[in-house]
Amino acid sequence: MQKLSTQILEVIPFSVRTIRRLSSSVLKGRITIHHLRILILIREGQGQKGIAETLQVSEAAVSKTIGSLVDKKLLRKKIGKDKRSREVILTASGTRILNLARELVEEQLIPQLEKLGTDEKDTLREGLLILQKVMSGVKEEL
Repeated sequence: MQKLSTQILEVIPFSVRTIRRLSSSVLKGRITIHHLRILILIREGQGQKGIAETLQVSEAAVSKTIGSLVDKKLLRKKIGKDKRSREVILTASGTRILNLARELVEEQLIPQLEKLGTDEKDTLREGLLILQKVMSGVKEEL
């Protein structure tokens, strides 16, 4: 039997790739998956430095992409707390595109979930809660 930690390390990346692929296909022509990821991270409250660390890209690359998203009216810059800094926030259009992406991906997932029995769905829900608990306890710094 495969170790549980090995299963987690195989299933999560596969799941993330599937969600990205679905997101990319449903948003084709609207925004890129890279843009979508930045919008999601901004909605989660991350700043440019945090986004750069999460995506493992330079702050300059994040700044350039944010500029593009501001031009597309998906983000807006406003004066930060110390008046020298700028805070980036989602516009109504940015929020709509995130909600649309989520809805379209969920539409693709629902038929697969409907194939599961009630016990399997309950087990999956419980497993996801447990996985969230495990992952929230993992230290990010090595």
